[in-house]
Amino acid sequence: MIGHPSTLRLGLIGAGRWGSNYVRTIHAAPHAILTRISTKRSDVSALVGMECRVDRRWQSLIEAGDLDGVIIATPPRLHFRMAHYALSHDVPVLVEKPLTMDVGQARTLGALASEHGVPLLVDHVYLYHPAYRVLRSELRGKGPFRIESNAGNDGPHRPDTSVLWDYGPHDVAMCMDLVGETPTHVSARRLDRRGIGAAVAETLQLHFEFSTGDQADVSLSNQLRNRTRLLSVRTGSELLVFDDTAETKLYREPVGTSGRREPIPFVAEPPLTVAVREFGEAIVRRRSNVKDTNFATDVVAVLARCAAGLRSSASHD
Repeated sequence: MIGHPSTLRLGLIGAGRWGSNYVRTIHAAPHAILTRISTKRSDVSALVGMECRVDRRWQSLIEAGDLDGVIIATPPRLHFRMAHYALSHDVPVLVEKPLTMDVGQARTLGALASEHGVPLLVDHVYLYHPAYRVLRSELRGKGPFRIESNAGNDGPHRPDTSVLWDYGPHDVAMCMDLVGETPTHVSARRLDRRGIGAAVAETLQLHFEFSTGDQADVSLSNQLRNRTRLLSVRTGSELLVFDDTAETKLYREPVGTSGRREPIPFVAEPPLTVAVREFGEAIVRRRSNVKDTNFATDVVAVLARCAAGLRSSASHD
């Protein structure tokens, strides 16, 4: 490893909305510094400061040889090429969700990380959310579950990333993480769709069934009035809810009675802060985590099955 564990030197590819969040998160991190950034933004120096080197060519950032790890915050279509290049240069990677939009590419990255013994993490950011982690702990051993997840906003409307691949990775990851396996049955249908320039606004409904008896229904939309991020899990005796847009983000209610809503305490911390910290810990350990990369690949595989279902239903309309 190049840098001392107390001052990990990180690089960032991409300085859009989410990349800017990474910049602020790294600046606030006690054991990491942003050494290099690659972006086309002309105002990037004002964002990162003069001590951070700007590489217009993203390959140069990886080739420099002075980074302990690189974070990739670019559109999903670029993830494979950039992550592959970094891993081939033995540079640990934290990449935005989804890992890729192609199952074969995701498997290739997992195999490459294992071959080089290099950490490869995917920022399924809600898996790093402290409230979600307490929810998962509270549900341990209480299945089978009936999961409902609703996510969306007024946008974004991206010409190269549909609502399935934009919002969907979060919901698929949480459902699979809670149940502990990949769904055996997947269905997807489009409830509404309209064009917005080169992009599409749409509302989707996904349904998952698991061999454990668990079921999940997921609603995704980029044509809502307000931001929504709500995950509810029903067991035989209670309903646990994670609502990231509410003041009380985590609570439980009894099922079948008129009992009161009970807030569930958790230690608040920005999930991106947790993700960056755990990336740093993975860098220090300096080994790949096959379980994590297999999970991220399974998320891509489930989304690909949903996409195939949507294409099939569209061809019959």
